[in-house]
Amino acid sequence: RALLQAPGQVEGVRVRDGESGVDYRVAAPVVVNCTGPSSPLVAAAFDRDLPDLFAPSIAFNLLLDRRLPGRQAIAVAPPRPGAPIYFVVPQGETTLAGTVHRERPPGTVAAAATPAEVEQFVADLADALPDWGVAVGHVARVFAGLLPAVRPGSAEIATRLAYVDHRARGGPRGLYSLAGVKFPTARQVAAPVLARIGRAAGWRARAARVSI
Repeated sequence: RALLQAPGQVEGVRVRDGESGVDYRVAAPVVVNCTGPSSPLVAAAFDRDLPDLFAPSIAFNLLLDRRLPGRQAIAVAPPRPGAPIYFVVPQGETTLAGTVHRERPPGTVAAAATPAEVEQFVADLADALPDWGVAVGHVARVFAGLLPAVRPGSAEIATRLAYVDHRARGGPRGLYSLAGVKFPTARQVAAPVLARIGRAAGWRARAARVSI
């Protein structure tokens, strides 16, 4: 709900329990804003606008209620210059197809493909596999997520972590904002970020063994 701070120093956050509606104060000398597509909104609410922190783009796949002949996954492309390449993966009586990447305007936090984007994707699949007979009516589900792009208005996926120490930009000490690239890399992102924050805070750390 809000950042708690003394003059120039983070002291924690005020949070609200979504079930009970009760507010709590959580004391902490460091607060890390790692809220994905919402990270620019949280940064603005806690300190200042950081429009370059997360430029949204969408990636989505389709689950099609249509059996793909054969058992092997294949890569296909519509027969036109510069057409994208899609992967089509049999799932028993259904088929998973992907992935489409599209740009989104700044401030987008909802991962939803438009009907026109879904229709274009299905049309591409129909052009690539004309004997398959796939149509929009075969779309059983759309799986979508937001990913950071290299710049606003682009569908090119960012490959580097975006990291901001708010104190370096005139904000409170102990507040950090970051945006990783993909969820599976979360631990890979967390380790160097924690090390960087620890050095700034003067923490003494020891190596930890992690079993998975």
